[in-house]
Amino acid sequence: MKSSRRAPYSCVIIDDDSMVVSILTHYVSLIDKIELKGSYTDPIDATAAFLNFKKIDFLFIDIEMGISGIDVARMLRDKVAYVILHYRT
Repeated sequence: MKSSRRAPYSCVIIDDDSMVVSILTHYVSLIDKIELKGSYTDPIDATAAFLNFKKIDFLFIDIEMGISGIDVARMLRDKVAYVILHYRT
């Protein structure tokens, strides 16, 4: 009989501030059903890494980096189910 247990949700974090990446990584690690597939401080490296990912459930991304986080999210929209944008003041 097949198990009805769903595989964990997957997520990726992209933020140019390593402290924010560290904080988000910590909070994600506290949630059993979310598996962190990668965390990046360089949006170009992150975009390239998505070539190796299957569909990601959640993308946590900074709006304001060297390039627009919104533009990066648009480029990755076919590989991500949900985008969580954040902005720090």
